[in-house]
Amino acid sequence: MPVSKPLIKKARVEAKYAGGLAVKCTVDRHTLIQDLPESAGGKDLGPAPTELILASLAGCLGIVAAYHAPRLGIELQGMDIAVEGEYDVRGFLGENIKPGFTKVKARVTIHAKQTPKEKIMEFMKFVEEHCPISDTLKSKVNVEIEVRGS
Repeated sequence: MPVSKPLIKKARVEAKYAGGLAVKCTVDRHTLIQDLPESAGGKDLGPAPTELILASLAGCLGIVAAYHAPRLGIELQGMDIAVEGEYDVRGFLGENIKPGFTKVKARVTIHAKQTPKEKIMEFMKFVEEHCPISDTLKSKVNVEIEVRGS
């Protein structure tokens, strides 16, 4: 597909501390609580941020696939997506070790009517290349954290 002029979209999330280890996030008209499991000192009120990154990748792969399947001649009947990641918890606990994921693996099963495996593989390569979350996880992204006191 030819490259067109930029079409920039901004995404925004607001969050507030909700007590304990929980954070309440507002995403457009949706509310989401992030917390840690009880075994890690939280109250398990919602998924952990690390789990949400994996869920974002799964959701993005699924949405990109569903969006482009008709245009690319894939009669999508269903998808199964499992994503897992590995990270060293010692970084979160304060040790001088990378706190983020060192490995993320997605396993995608495409259910498509009478579609050869080669076409499915080509399709999923396209999906991965056009998935904003996959791209973000693979890229060095400029993250700026501005701190204000009250």
